Amino acid sequence: IYGKHEFRKLAEVRMNSEREEVYQNLLDAGCCCRKADNFMALKDAENTKAEVKFLEKRRQEILDEMHRSREQLDCLDYLLYQYRE
Repeated sequence: IYGKHEFRKLAEVRMNSEREEVYQNLLDAGCCCRKADNFMALKDAENTKAEVKFLEKRRQEILDEMHRSREQLDCLDYLLYQYRE
């Protein structure tokens, strides 16, 4: 059976683990450390609106990158098509 002190320690460990998981997820999503740190500051401030805005912005950046890549592939496919004719 846990006392108040042990229970508090367990809660801190869990919070740190969740925090590390969020940070790693941001890095995996392509955020640089600076941006991940900025997000964590928003999280610490419990600024949910700004957190969502941050994530939506990063999502849009990734989508824009995907669209640019698709356009580049289309250009290469066209050139390959011309060579194969």
